[in-house]
Amino acid sequence: MDKISVVTSLYQSAPYIEQFYLRHLACLEKMGVDFEFLFVDDGSPDDSKKVVEGLIGRSPRVKLVVLSRNFGQYPAMFAGLAHSEGNYIYALDCDLEEEPE
Repeated sequence: MDKISVVTSLYQSAPYIEQFYLRHLACLEKMGVDFEFLFVDDGSPDDSKKVVEGLIGRSPRVKLVVLSRNFGQYPAMFAGLAHSEGNYIYALDCDLEEEPE
């Protein structure tokens, strides 16, 4: 079965992560596909890592890649792509400017 990897980088993203996850989750469940979420902590100084760790406790489909420091959005996204297992990759910013629906 095909799998979709949802990949996003995190930098001061804590306020957006929960809604990002829930809204994308609802869309993916409607589609009836296998999926995973890959969050890449790009050295974020806020609680982004802690929020994602909470999601990991709720779902085995959530993964976290932690970078040693802030490398910038593009290197962080490439790190997420390198760790993804999906046949298809959906990469976007976590701030919900692009509506998942």
